[in-house]
Amino acid sequence: MVVIHGYFGRCLPNWLNLGATLPNLRDIDIVECACFEVLPMLGQLPNLHRLVIRGAFSVERVGEEFMQGDTKSKDPIVQTISGSARPAFPKLNSLSVQEMPNWKEWQWNKGQPAMPKLKELFIQTCPELRSLPEGLLLLATSLEFLQIFSADKLITLENIPSIKDIRVVSNPNLARISNLPSIGHIYIENCPNLKDVTNPKALRTMVLGDYEMEFLPDYLTTIMVHKLIIWCDEELLLKIVNQEESGSEWNKFKHISKVKIGTEDESLHATYQKTPFSFTTNVNASSDEV
Repeated sequence: MVVIHGYFGRCLPNWLNLGATLPNLRDIDIVECACFEVLPMLGQLPNLHRLVIRGAFSVERVGEEFMQGDTKSKDPIVQTISGSARPAFPKLNSLSVQEMPNWKEWQWNKGQPAMPKLKELFIQTCPELRSLPEGLLLLATSLEFLQIFSADKLITLENIPSIKDIRVVSNPNLARISNLPSIGHIYIENCPNLKDVTNPKALRTMVLGDYEMEFLPDYLTTIMVHKLIIWCDEELLLKIVNQEESGSEWNKFKHISKVKIGTEDESLHATYQKTPFSFTTNVNASSDEV
C-alpha cells in the first residue's frame, strides 16, 4: 500500500514512476495534496485494486491524463498478449473520490477503455461535479455499487445498466434517477428536488429519508418495490397516521407490499402490509388534524 499525504507539488515528480517500480501495488491513498492541478496518471498500474483520492482541492478537471491507458509503452506489463494496449486501471475494484470542491468535469469518453472490473464508486463532497462521464456509463460494466454524497450540481443519474445498489445523500439539485435496469436497492436521503425515479423491475428495497419534507414525493405512486422504508419527522408521520387509508399520503404507498415509517430516533413508527392487510403503530391517532 502507498499513501501520498500532504505533498505540496502541483503533480507527482517524473521520477516517481509507480507503474515501473511497483507493478504489484494494490492500494493507493492520495490525501490532502491540495496543490495538485491534475491527478497522476495511475491507469498503467496493472494490479491496482483500490484507489482513494481525498482533498485534491485544486483539481478542476479529470481527463485523459488520469483515465487513459499507457498506449505508448513497450513494457510487457502494459501490453496484452496480442500486443494491443490493455484498458486503464485493469483490476481496479474500488474508487473513492472525496473533498474535491473545485472538481467540475470528469472527461472519459467511450473510446477510452478503462476500469472493466470496477465494482464500487464513492463520490463525496464534490459540489461542482455536474455529471458522470460517458465512459463510466458504457465501459465500467462491472459497477454494482454507487454512492454519491453532496454533489450539489448533479441533476441526473441514469443509464448505468450494471448498477445494483445506489445511495444518494444530500444532493439538493438531483432531479431524476432513471434507466437502472438491474437496480435492487435505492437509498435516498435529503434530495428534496428529486421528482422522477423510474420504476426498475428488479427493485426490492427503497429507503427514503428526509426530516424536512412536508409530503411524501409523488414518484412513490409509480414505484413497484417490495419494501419501502421512510424516515421522516413527527409531523409527517402523524399526518399519515391520522389520514388512515383514505388520505392522499396513503395513496402514494398503499400499492407497495411492505412499508415502514419512523422518526429519526425511532420513538414513533408505523408499519403497513398490503396482503393480508395490516397497519400497526405506536402513535395514538389524534382527532386533531396535523
